[in-house]
Amino acid sequence: NSYQILKQYGPVFIGTNITLAMTTLGCFYGGISSGIIDPLIIMDYLINTTTSNGDIMEECGRITTAQVMIEYFNQYSWAVKSGVVPMLEKNPHFANLAVACVATSFTKPMRYLVCLAIVPRLAKYLGFIAPTAKEEVQ
Repeated sequence: NSYQILKQYGPVFIGTNITLAMTTLGCFYGGISSGIIDPLIIMDYLINTTTSNGDIMEECGRITTAQVMIEYFNQYSWAVKSGVVPMLEKNPHFANLAVACVATSFTKPMRYLVCLAIVPRLAKYLGFIAPTAKEEVQ
């Protein structure tokens, strides 16, 4: 069913999906940057579910998001070698963006379902004629 919708409403589906993703990312980033959303809760969930060392939050205490991200990425040699850690040390606001990206990725299934639900109505509202409808007219 989802493949049919993608095939039938391709550009509308892709545009809607990207718009929902960017809106979600912007809301998370704005919420984290303004202090409405506590990024340490998101990082605590990420750290406790993806690593065997779930004590990073207890070791770090209540510190900045950048410090938690740096501590987390120091566990991985690729992050240190690729320059992720030095970049976070110089530009700590990127840590908020990284946490917002992680939070946005967790919403992907829900965004996909919303996209599937609204695309046919949105396509009709925008006047998009699906390829199957074009073939029937000709």
